Amino acid sequence: MDKADEVVEYIATSNTREKELMILQADISKTWSCEDSVPGANHGHVREWEKHDQSMSPGDDMLDRKLLGCVLDTFLALTTLVHFDYAVLCIPVETAQHPVVMKKMRLCFGFKLCRYVTPDVQHIKRRDIVLKRELGEGAFGKVFLAECYNLSPTNDKMLVAVKALKDPTLAARKDFQREAELLTNLQHEHIVKFYGVCGDGDPLIMVFEYMKHGDLNKFLRAHGPDAMILVDGQPRQAKGELGLSQMLHIASQIASGMVYLASQHFVHRDLATRNCLVGANLLVKIGDFGMSRDVYSTDYYRVGGHTMLPIRWMPPESIMYRKFTTESDVWSFGVILWEIFTYGKQPWFQLSNTEVIECITQGRVLERPRVCPKEVYDIMLGCWQREPQQRLNIKEIYKILHALGKATPIYLDILG
Repeated sequence: MDKADEVVEYIATSNTREKELMILQADISKTWSCEDSVPGANHGHVREWEKHDQSMSPGDDMLDRKLLGCVLDTFLALTTLVHFDYAVLCIPVETAQHPVVMKKMRLCFGFKLCRYVTPDVQHIKRRDIVLKRELGEGAFGKVFLAECYNLSPTNDKMLVAVKALKDPTLAARKDFQREAELLTNLQHEHIVKFYGVCGDGDPLIMVFEYMKHGDLNKFLRAHGPDAMILVDGQPRQAKGELGLSQMLHIASQIASGMVYLASQHFVHRDLATRNCLVGANLLVKIGDFGMSRDVYSTDYYRVGGHTMLPIRWMPPESIMYRKFTTESDVWSFGVILWEIFTYGKQPWFQLSNTEVIECITQGRVLERPRVCPKEVYDIMLGCWQREPQQRLNIKEIYKILHALGKATPIYLDILG
């Protein structure tokens, strides 16, 4: 690899409020080349830098100022593409290792420098994918059930879920490649498995494992006390209502996946039962094919022209400041627990979106579900602490849920 093409990674480590307000909102996920057209990048942010760091004197080399502006503008532009709590900046290594750039990034904003290696994405031949039927549609395109051949050495063919890209523009193709690299790095038993891509021709395709029972929200509704089925054209009470031990099993699996995401510095930003999938034997995994904003449109609140926010699952700091962190994901997990123990009800279902915003920002929380043990509601309350640093850690949550799942149900306080 040519030295000028090497990629470096800046990891945000600052915790001060001033730095959070200035750059951090700081959960950043995409790679972006300094040669790319970065929206809003005009190097004006160097003036902000100077305002907070008086050590940059008017006599500094103008080349240094341009380097600083290029790096900082790129980093700031990425703050709208949040998912990770670090940024991958695709910039020439000479720029990244320039002494002024390194000094300012380290002293002024608390970043440290380390190498980033682009992961190898598996490429799947188009002839090995046979579409069966459509599963859903989102703004990006469609998801299909498909058969895939030669994917596994132990299976001649297997059922998969295929995400087909609708918009083949150059920008969409770049996003597609970056998403594929991101998903390749996420490997865990409770994260939906990503197999690879098919990029020879159109449409561009991503291949995921198929989860036969679909999204968790529909599954919960179908296995609740109010679930009805049609028998000979007549509505009948459905059988198979979920019990306490099964609910705890579902919750602990999602918590396990979240522990992994946190360990990878990944911030999901849209954790909800609609974005979890259910397979055989009550296996639950976190996964989002991007269909939720279309299928569950009432779960989102439109801000401005295009932005759709899941405000009923968001903490105050995300609603007011658009700040998303591992701690905001923990808040969302508390709402997931509430969904599980209400068999898939919509949080704050009796309120409008604006009323929900008012409730959350004023400090109100969801009431304890009727079948929810006190121990589980205590976890919810621990997730919904107003100050992010006071919320339960996701590792603690997983340990508590795992222990409750092993406990005899009689010892759980459902009435208290």
